[in-house]
Amino acid sequence: MEKETTPGASGEEKVPILYLPMKMRTEYTCPLELVHDMLKGKWKPIILWRLRLGTTSLAKLERDIDGITQKMPP
Repeated sequence: MEKETTPGASGEEKVPILYLPMKMRTEYTCPLELVHDMLKGKWKPIILWRLRLGTTSLAKLERDIDGITQKMPP
């Protein structure tokens, strides 16, 4: 895991930010390949498609999307 800190204002403590590494290629022949690698998975595209209509609560997403739960296997 890679650690980084946010820039703190004068006198404020810096807050650590954790980035989880994504398994992605280093070279792409087309920008769409990068987008595909970032969005791959069963639920991300479905959730993003639903969010195009506007912000919503997690509970409403669960009601609107058949078969999705908060405890989905990775």
